[in-house]
Order: sequence, then structure tokens, then C-alpha cells
Amino acid sequence: MASRPCKGVAEIVKGPRPPEGRAGRGTPGRVPDNAQGEYLGEYPRWPNLPAMMFALSRAWPGRPILRGFRDGAWHSLEWGSFGRQAAALARGLRQAGVADGDRVLIVSENRPEYVIANTALLAIRAVPVPAYVTNTAADHAHLLRDS
Repeated sequence: MASRPCKGVAEIVKGPRPPEGRAGRGTPGRVPDNAQGEYLGEYPRWPNLPAMMFALSRAWPGRPILRGFRDGAWHSLEWGSFGRQAAALARGLRQAGVADGDRVLIVSENRPEYVIANTALLAIRAVPVPAYVTNTAADHAHLLRDS
């Protein structure tokens, strides 16, 4: 099955799935994919990280992508939900005026929402600028000025 690159956030529902197939044993110049010396297949090629994330969210909508601890319990985020949230955030950021090349500071702890925000920014060609939650306002200003 051939694949075509994801054209953007709007294709979250109808876009391509990653290609499937096997590469076969003994492919010249390849390192085995596992300890048993097997070649498990070619890796799909995507034009960028958001295209990969959105393609996988279509291919694996019910599989977990991330887990986060919230309200005293662990919660899973599934690929399908991740893709919908990242696409919705990307549309909202674009509507808010975030343009190609704009730097956007992400002040967040390590949590699923960080990956959603980062993917949404990359999808609209903005530049995510990660920052620690313990930074001061001056630190944040420095990051935005010099990123």
C-alpha cells in the first residue's frame, strides 16, 4: 500500500495510513531489527513529525499513545483522541493569529498536553519553545527573544 504525505491538519479524518509491508531477510546494508536477526519491515517515510503523528492517530485510533497521572489516578490518552485534540488546537492557534515561523512558548510540566501542544504548533509551522514551569518571567522573555 503506497502512502502519500499528510497535507495538513484538515486531513485528520480522511488522510493516508502508514504503509505496511516486509523488507525480507538479508537486505544489503541493513542492521537486523531485533535480536533474532529478523528484518521486520521498512519504516514508513513521512515528510515531518506532525504528518507522522496524524497518520498514526488514524491508523491506531484505539491504541494508547500516552499515560498521565491526574486526579489521583493514571489515565491513558488514545491515538485517536490525541489526533483530534492536536488538530483542534492547531485550528484554534491559527484562528488566534499564530502564523508560520511564530515562536510560541510552552510552559508545561511533562504531561500529555505538552505533546498535543507541540504537535499542533509544528502542524501549523510555528516554532514551539519549551520552558520550565519554574522559570521566571525574565527567563521566558529571554527564551522568546533568543529562540
